[in-house]
Parts: sequence; C-alpha cells; structure tokens
Amino acid sequence: FFFFNYEGKRQTTNATKTLNFPAVAETRGDFSADSYKIIDPLNKTPFANNIIPANRLDPNAIALLNLFPAPNSSSLFSNFTSNPVLRVNANQFDARGDQVIGAKDQMFVRVSYSDSPEFIPGPFTGIADGGSFSSGDQTAKSWNIALSETHTFSPRLVNEARIGVNRIETTRVQPFSNDLSNIPGRFGIQGVPQVPSNGGLGSIFITGLNTLGSNQFLPSIENSQTSQYMDNLTKVWGKQTMKFGFEHQHLRFNILQPPSGRGAWNFSGAYTEVPSQGGGNTGLAQMLLIPIKGTVPGASDFVGGADNVQASNYANTDMGRDYNAAYIQDDWKATPNLTVNLGLRWEYFGQIVERYGAQTNFQPAATAGGTSLFLLTERRCDAPLSADFKAAAATDNISIVCSNVGGLGHSQKTNFGPRIGLAYRVRPRLVVRAGAGMFFGGFENSVIETYVDF
Repeated sequence: FFFFNYEGKRQTTNATKTLNFPAVAETRGDFSADSYKIIDPLNKTPFANNIIPANRLDPNAIALLNLFPAPNSSSLFSNFTSNPVLRVNANQFDARGDQVIGAKDQMFVRVSYSDSPEFIPGPFTGIADGGSFSSGDQTAKSWNIALSETHTFSPRLVNEARIGVNRIETTRVQPFSNDLSNIPGRFGIQGVPQVPSNGGLGSIFITGLNTLGSNQFLPSIENSQTSQYMDNLTKVWGKQTMKFGFEHQHLRFNILQPPSGRGAWNFSGAYTEVPSQGGGNTGLAQMLLIPIKGTVPGASDFVGGADNVQASNYANTDMGRDYNAAYIQDDWKATPNLTVNLGLRWEYFGQIVERYGAQTNFQPAATAGGTSLFLLTERRCDAPLSADFKAAAATDNISIVCSNVGGLGHSQKTNFGPRIGLAYRVRPRLVVRAGAGMFFGGFENSVIETYVDF
C-alpha cells in the first residue's frame, strides 16, 4: 500500500494600515501648529512660539525622522495610509508506505514535510520598517518521519517497535537583516554587533507616533528536533491483556531571539511636556533635543534624547535533554460487565544541558545566613567576571562555583505514576467509565533567561 498527497498555497493580500506620522515642520523642531506646549527641560519654560532653536536640534535625530514618509493626509493624527502586500507561498506533502513481510511481520514508513514561507511587511519601505514582532520575512519548515515494525510471535504475543524524528525550523528576520554595512552607525548609533541576521535599525518608540525601525526580539530563529524510539509488547493471558513498553526521547532546541540586539530607545515626552498636565505628544520634541546641562536651579542636567535605552547581548543557545519512560499495563475483564485497567508508568526528565556550557544556576542557602552558590559549568569556568560582580557576590555571601553536573541540577529518579480505570456496562447501550492517575509534568523547556546567562 502506498499513499501520497500534496498541497500548495499561493496567496497575495493587501493589508491597509493607518498610522500617525509627524508633520514635516515638526521633524525640524517647529511645533507652532500644535495645541500643546513644548517645555525646555533646561529652564522648565515653554519654547518661544513652540519652536526649538536650531542649535538645540540633534542632527542624528533629524536624519532618523527623515526616514518617515511625508504624511498623505492633512489630519494631525492618523495622517498616513499604506497598503503593503502580504505574500504566502506554502507547500506540503505526506507519503506513507505499508508492507507485509511474510506471515509474522508488517511495517510502515511515513514522511511528512511542510514549508510555509511568508512575507508580512511593515508599514514602511526600507530601513524605516515600523513592523511588529510578527512582521518580516518568515520561514516555517517541518519534517516528520516515522518507521514502525510489528512482529507477531504468536496470536497472543505481539511486539511493535517505532522510530521517529520530528524537526521544526522557524525564522523571522527584519528587513536588511544581512546588511552588515553598519546602518545604525549612519545615525550616530555605535556598537551594534554587525553579525549575520542582526542588520538593520533598532526600535525607536516615540509617544503618539508609529514605531520607527525594526521590532525588538528580531531576528527570531528557532529550531527544535525530537528523536524517539519506543517498543511495546502485548501479551494476552485469558481474561487479561498485559502491555509492557519503554520510550526514549532526545530533545534538542536552540533559539536566537535577542530582546534588543540592535538597541531600543523610548522617547516618552517626560522631559518636554507640561508636568502638571501631561498627555501631550511631546516625545518627538524630546527626541530632537540635544541633552545639555540645565540652566536654572532644580532643572535636570543632560535630559532630552531618550528617557529609556535597552540593549542586549547577541547569543544563540543550543539546549538538549533526554526523556526516558517505561510502563506496565493490565486490562482485566473481571466480569462480563466490568473491565479494570491497571497501570504504572515511570518517567525520567533529564536536565536541560546547553551544548557549549553556556548556562548558570543559582542555589540559595539552605539556612538563614548560610552560603548560596552561583554555579558555572566547567566549560565556562574561565569566563571573566567583573570585579563589581565578585564584590557583590562576596557581600551577599554567595560563592562562585564551577560544577561538572550536567545541566547544573539533578533530576528526580522516582517518578512512578499509578493509573487506574474502570468501565462498567450497566445495560447494553449504557457504559459508565471512571479513571484516576498520577502524572508528572517535566517538559517545560524554558530558555527565558538565556540572555542573562553567559
């Protein structure tokens, strides 16, 4: 027996977006047409005629704001409409073959593949982008392969063995992700790692306006693969059907998703709006101002520019873990109307281990005033630690220790989960079922703290 199917999808759609853009005059520091006042953070008074003097304007900020297209509506808000094109080009297939081998053996093999690339554009063209985390060039590929062999020793004794591999690869990257010509440097932004997939512009958030640049947490490149082997033996003894089996899985998953690999800047207007009023969209004015020293008592020094800046390291993780399980199950026909299902399952969830030792762990002290442990893997024992970090650890009675324990932790080895089920036939067309069991949840493959590790 052989089966094959194919499915393809080609889709092109337009996604109309209505956005808030700055007026051309505002990008030059002229807010005279606006109803809200722009406060000079140096002296806490409004700028004359709501216009920022030219010698106070940051040329890099002006260059960034020039990336905004000109508004195509005369409205103060919702003054730009774009109609970018979304494209989907998906392909997938399934194939299966079954073969009987002699009188006692049969097997099947199944292969499934899916490839679903999409392009979800941001509202702008070029490096201005303005897209969300879900925007960008996206790929989603998956493979699933399974092989099964069933051997019949006798009518009452049957064994099934299975091998399977499942792999998923997903990527989402921002425009110009592989342009390593130091685009941020054109706007005075230094130190952004120019490495593959990290090209383009960081995220610039301006209160009241659409985001400029590409979104945080991009690029997002995730791969996961699960390899599995399992075996099930079934034996029939009179009114009882016994099943025995075991399972082994190796799970591997890696992720590259820096929160702010190209940087992120927030211009909220906190320094340029009227303190007692607020609510004005003055983040643009704050972005334009060059931070300099205050000129009156009580004025803050060197404000203007961003009130919040984020940056993160650019690190990939390659995690893996093992899972092992075994079980025994007894289906017993106790009476013509009552069937009892009894079972016991043992499970072992191995520690998550970073392939190159790039992980840490913290072990709190067992007693008040005791010594806590900050654990490093032996492979990273020579990682340089700052003097400030060492001093802080010593002050808080934290010992920095190198460990050869895989995953820097210990897994439980006594996860035995009993199961019971009952099925009682009250009458020919009415059956009552009940069941109970103990289960262990150990598959939380979290890498949330990846980017604070080494």
